Amino acid sequence: MKKWLTTFICGLGIQTILFAQGNVDWGGIIGGFVSAQTNNYGFSGDIQGSASLGTGYYFELLIGSVWNGSAEAPPTTLVQFAAWTDSGLEASNSPNPGRIIVMNPNLSATVNALSTTVSNNIVLVGWSANWGSTWSSAYANMRNELFLSSLAGPAYLGTTAVGYIEGFASGSVGATIFGSSVTSQGLPIYSPNTQLYNILVPEPDTVTLIVLGITLLPFYIFKRRRTSTSPASKTCG
Repeated sequence: MKKWLTTFICGLGIQTILFAQGNVDWGGIIGGFVSAQTNNYGFSGDIQGSASLGTGYYFELLIGSVWNGSAEAPPTTLVQFAAWTDSGLEASNSPNPGRIIVMNPNLSATVNALSTTVSNNIVLVGWSANWGSTWSSAYANMRNELFLSSLAGPAYLGTTAVGYIEGFASGSVGATIFGSSVTSQGLPIYSPNTQLYNILVPEPDTVTLIVLGITLLPFYIFKRRRTSTSPASKTCG
């Protein structure tokens, strides 16, 4: 029987936040600033592997609320993801283990949801391709009981650390998204060894809306290491 985590998911859609258009540098991602790997908490122990298949994983830049002096917490549930806006900027995993490459590179990509006058929180969400090839389709599938009941194999999801930036109003190169230090436009995303967690789904006869229970993983791991029996499934309604 599969081990899995569940929680009640409210029926929210991905919201749209309207700001002035801001330009960002979507030219590339340096591996020393952002990289990713999978953590598979499977049936026989903790199995780690690199996200190394060129078409196995996708990543999307999400735009959050206005920065208020402290970084917003990374989203960990579908309800929280609904508060972040899709930038339309996508990436995938490189054939080189752990590396992420941008799709449709553009040194001055325009993001409609990014302000040019105040800083917004930003985060990169990553998922395995069996959720869908775009963030909108992946998000919809995570909320679809019929899809969940037919999903086979491990399904991964995770986020980088949160940064915050203010978009450039104009210029040949946009604001820096990925980096290790503060710039004139804000704090770029710095997240080496980003974890994509295996979200195990229930058996078809016990389908319930899926958890993205990243926040529950420490408790889950602790339980598994202290007992030989499976941890109890958690739901709320």
